[in-house]
Amino acid sequence: VSDLKEKGFHPLVYRFFIFSTHYRSRADFSFENLESAQKGLQRILDCVSRLQRITNDDGTNLEAMALLDKSKDRFEEALDDDLNSPKALAVVYDLVKDINRFIENNKINREEAQKLLELLEKFDDVIGVIFCMIEKRNDEVPHVIKELVAEREAAREEKNFEAADKKRALIQERGWDVKDTPRGPE
Repeated sequence: VSDLKEKGFHPLVYRFFIFSTHYRSRADFSFENLESAQKGLQRILDCVSRLQRITNDDGTNLEAMALLDKSKDRFEEALDDDLNSPKALAVVYDLVKDINRFIENNKINREEAQKLLELLEKFDDVIGVIFCMIEKRNDEVPHVIKELVAEREAAREEKNFEAADKKRALIQERGWDVKDTPRGPE
């Protein structure tokens, strides 16, 4: 675990990597595979963050509501299939892809977002990483990351996009991501 931390990986990323391997299979550990798991986990974390920020109360997306039941059934089927965790994780990735599509097209309201978050929380009862990472990240954004974000934002305001991109790269090298929103960087 200390080796993982030295390389910039949170121990929960390793746990997520292990979940992506069927328990009857041998895990093909490499830092490249661990980085891939970290990127996959980050996609899920970003999606959760986007869902949490939805404030729209307009309309109802029946496709999103149908997606709830379909995803829940597929996730349970995967686990019933000899605890096929990679297949269950594929269901989560598919769900995240669909959610992101809905959000990008502004076709999801706060109530639907809440129901999708609840479904992701149920999935995470099995995975055991997603919401632990969110809680940890919300509580522990390191000072150095906050400084880099501030420096990046200053560079963007000065229209020095090359410097801003370098700051973003430094932030990402440390396992964090910054999103530009109308409300500022997150």
